[in-house]
Amino acid sequence: MTLIRALCHTTWLSKALSRHFTNDRIIIQNLAHALSLHSGSWINAIKHGWGPLLDFKTCLQGWIVTCHNWNLNKLIIMRILLVEDDFKIASFIANGLEEAGFTVDHAADGKEGLAQWREEVYDAAIIDIMLPKLDGLTLIEEIRSLEIETPVIILSAKQSVDDRIKGLQTGGDDYLTKPFSFAELLARVRALIRRSTGTTNPVRLTVGDLSVELLTREIVRAGQKIELRPREFSLLEYLMRNKETVLSKTMILKQIWGYDFDPQTDVVDVLVCRLRSKVDRDFDEKLIRTVRGVGYAIKA
Repeated sequence: MTLIRALCHTTWLSKALSRHFTNDRIIIQNLAHALSLHSGSWINAIKHGWGPLLDFKTCLQGWIVTCHNWNLNKLIIMRILLVEDDFKIASFIANGLEEAGFTVDHAADGKEGLAQWREEVYDAAIIDIMLPKLDGLTLIEEIRSLEIETPVIILSAKQSVDDRIKGLQTGGDDYLTKPFSFAELLARVRALIRRSTGTTNPVRLTVGDLSVELLTREIVRAGQKIELRPREFSLLEYLMRNKETVLSKTMILKQIWGYDFDPQTDVVDVLVCRLRSKVDRDFDEKLIRTVRGVGYAIKA
């Protein structure tokens, strides 16, 4: 039973999955999180024929097939690693990405970035070249030597063709020179993630008579414009990207705030209440649903 309970610990399971599924790193944390949420199902699966995990990879491959019922492919939380020692630039980038719906982890030097990269699974990384303790190019070489294929955008004040070539040959996937437009950086991040996951990124989300234009951040329901604060918008986007899927409080906390609060906190309930007051209150049909004891979903 100790082994079974250990398997339900998200951090441990994420690392274990990483060792066995090197080509599926994008979904590892989400699978681990889902398994930890559905620990009862996981324990039952072990009891009914999967034995003592003698072949861990085969076991989890079978489990991934059963996970299709949870729509895990839709529940991917886009997580970005930002390694930048200039705190003004880092704050500018992180705030912009978070407002665009990403979760951002920031490291102020190369060694810290390397440590975080080894512990977490990221959808993309933004790396400055001139970093203390461990420079950006060496950091990328270290990560590539571990066969981690996270797409990387290199930030640098160096603008020569030779510098760009060196950065790309080291393992970078894109190169952006400073100063830069945040809109361009955001577009490049989204493009890299689309290419690495083989998915398309919609520019418009629709649930019933509610529509959201992601590029202009315009929200309209039944012809009526709705104004939302950044965090309210992020929650609505998260719900709509996963429409008809119940999202737990823990998943919402991780996506909207970027780290775990006490699961008993009411910050999610407060945010959902604020969102409902703007999206549902003046309309007969209520789109945001509460699944008691589980979480929230949006559906027409």
